[in-house]
Amino acid sequence: MNPLGGLPRRKKLLEKEKGALVLDAGNALFRAPGLDDDASKKRAKFVLDTMATLGTQAMAVGDRDLVAGLPWLLEAARGSKLKLLSANLRGADQQAPFEGSTVLKAGALKVGVIGASPAKTGIPPLVGVLEEVKKLKGKVDLTVVLAAMPYADALQISTELKGQIDFVIQSGDSRATNAQLAEGNVTVGAGERGRTLGKLSLTLAGKGGWVNADQATTDQASLANLDLRITELKNRRKGITDKKALADFDATLAQFSQRRAELARAASAATAPGARSYKLEWLSLDTSVGDDEALKARVLEFEPTYAAPH
Repeated sequence: MNPLGGLPRRKKLLEKEKGALVLDAGNALFRAPGLDDDASKKRAKFVLDTMATLGTQAMAVGDRDLVAGLPWLLEAARGSKLKLLSANLRGADQQAPFEGSTVLKAGALKVGVIGASPAKTGIPPLVGVLEEVKKLKGKVDLTVVLAAMPYADALQISTELKGQIDFVIQSGDSRATNAQLAEGNVTVGAGERGRTLGKLSLTLAGKGGWVNADQATTDQASLANLDLRITELKNRRKGITDKKALADFDATLAQFSQRRAELARAASAATAPGARSYKLEWLSLDTSVGDDEALKARVLEFEPTYAAPH
């Protein structure tokens, strides 16, 4: 999508993120259901191969990846370095055509990655994901579910498996979302059509709950501001003799002090023993990123309008 998106810009950004674990939540290959002509298949195969070349290690299988049928996808992915995952997809023979999970490295971390497809493609996603969670238990430092399904279904996985998984990265809806922190895990809507890259930076100091690092920074700033306000109020109170005015000041101070205590608890959570924090950034593939010219030339073979201004 010009001016926002595109594989040539994705390559430019990924070159700056050396050592990152690159994942995709699926629904990446075909534009829409029904577009399974030869040109669309060639385009989808090119997208799949390019994602592998750019270092994407795992992708969930979604509706838009199955547009040309399961046999086509199996053949297209044969020998690819990009591992397709689905814990619940089943073929006509009721067998699992893809692995449900894999273990990948992110620095020194072992990351368990589980793929989940829409409910209509096989067994219930929750059932399939839970089976993979059990297989990975004790073998990984972090568990990520790539959920190629509606956001509401991804939230169900997050809710039902709280404390057993860490992140649910969802695809299938039109917009990328802020991380939604639940009890024990985090859900992120990844958007569609390759408009952005989500960069998730993690700090693991233990095995406690997840904390939004950005929110902790905001809370610290708010805490500092409250401290200033409380100090000002206390200084102003010294010069007041009227009993009603004093009562009003004391009530305000009590409210400020209560708010300060709440913020202090939230701000300290990120640095508490066992805390784990995450920071999510959306990196837009806009014109400021620039294109890898060699890859752009290949893209133009499939997308002649890529270079046209909008």
